Amino acid sequence: MIVAVAGTIVAVVTPIWLFLRLLFASEPMINPFLDMKLSFFELGLALTWLFVLVPAGYRSLRTSSRGSRKKAVAYLIPFPLAVILLLSLVHFEIPLKIRFELSEGALSDFAEQHVSTDGESFSGSEWVGLFKVDNVFRRDGCFVLQTHGFIDEEGGLAYCTGSLPTSPTVHMYHLKGPWWRYRNIH
Repeated sequence: MIVAVAGTIVAVVTPIWLFLRLLFASEPMINPFLDMKLSFFELGLALTWLFVLVPAGYRSLRTSSRGSRKKAVAYLIPFPLAVILLLSLVHFEIPLKIRFELSEGALSDFAEQHVSTDGESFSGSEWVGLFKVDNVFRRDGCFVLQTHGFIDEEGGLAYCTGSLPTSPTVHMYHLKGPWWRYRNIH
């Protein structure tokens, strides 16, 4: 009974967890593995899989029936497969690239509009494509769309038609064309 409940919980929670981690990974500045918001769920998933489902899967494998082997695969495969998928997608920045591709037209229009007006004022937050822009400013030949700001760092997307910022605290990672991922540590 406990194994069936644990299996159902892992089967339902794993896709939700995977979706949320991929959503965090699509942010320009956030490292999805340093964000602690989902750590409780990850720990619960991992412990449930390791201490409930792995032993149940092993017991199912030891029996010779075909149905028990299917059950063992159902217990053992989904969670590690989700972890491998997450690590692969995040390593190649696929979630960020997909979100950027879906937003590129809106971001380019927004950047060109603000660059051509030579610093039109921007107040508040605004959704530009799939990114929430909190602030815009110029920095060393780039037009920066800040999507995250914290006490000691800021980050987002940068539209650079000239040179890149040269400050040692500014980190730029190329996305596509004139677009860069921007991070500044104060």
